[in-house]
Amino acid sequence: MPATAYVITDRISGSDSSFLTWGNLRGLEQRGITIGSHTVTHTELTVLSDAHALGELRQSRATLEKHLGHPVQWFAYPAGAEDARIVRLVREAGYVLAVTTHPGSLQHANDPLELHRFEILDSTHVSGLAALLK
Repeated sequence: MPATAYVITDRISGSDSSFLTWGNLRGLEQRGITIGSHTVTHTELTVLSDAHALGELRQSRATLEKHLGHPVQWFAYPAGAEDARIVRLVREAGYVLAVTTHPGSLQHANDPLELHRFEILDSTHVSGLAALLK
């Protein structure tokens, strides 16, 4: 089953051992998991200036691409906070797909930076996943 891990780049290989390392991320990719960006610091982009938000978007993407060795084009909005201004900045930063926290499987080809998704948590369990897949 395809999956994507959206990562906060400032937390990779840091002092907190509960976060992933670059080696962990490469291992996930070897197992078929796609790595996407979730900004540098996980600050809600809607509260930042255009310049600061664009910096978060570009720096996170560049860091991931440098360490993983390939383009990173997927993005997840921190806390699901997005609006037309932020969607425009995500596009400007070069992302081609972005996920919101809006639940659902109905997608619109005209809105690739506002994709809906189902969030799968540790508490979802197999029965919860089965219900989402019906």
